[in-house]
Amino acid sequence: MFDKIKARFTKHLIEREVQKQIRIKKAINLDSSKKIGILFNLNDEKVLTWVYDFINKLTDDGKIVRAICYLPEKKVPDYYLTKLKVDLIQPHDLNFFGIPGSPRVKDFIKNEFDLLLDLSLKDEPSLDYLIVMSKAGFKVGRYRKSMIKVFDLMIRKKEDMDFKDYYKSLLQYLSKIK
Repeated sequence: MFDKIKARFTKHLIEREVQKQIRIKKAINLDSSKKIGILFNLNDEKVLTWVYDFINKLTDDGKIVRAICYLPEKKVPDYYLTKLKVDLIQPHDLNFFGIPGSPRVKDFIKNEFDLLLDLSLKDEPSLDYLIVMSKAGFKVGRYRKSMIKVFDLMIRKKEDMDFKDYYKSLLQYLSKIK
């Protein structure tokens, strides 16, 4: 019961920030963007490999990329330690209400990304907070009723859709924007 109260309060904090936020929205495709922010849940090594490959592709194309992932575990897996290109948020980085406040998170929020991509497949309030607080010109993520006022483009994810399929669908929609 206490967790439900805490979750409601966190949701209220996020909704309040949505109402206060002023940002200039601009639809942009992947090719035209220069600065890209990426958020995702670190579920397994395959997800991290896909995201790293994506980051490398974007970087090779001359884009500036910053990524943050949420790891719900206290112990950092070995496969993450071999590739330290992504900032990590863990439970000990969150305050009582699940809001991250580390310097790397504050720095991420300050960045004025052309494009912010939420690659997470399940809800994570700490990542939602980053999405809300970001001043990105174009925010793209998975469809969620609670995030309608936040995202500029939402992609509906089927129940059985894995990360690879969601990722491909996201890229397909981004390539259609002119």
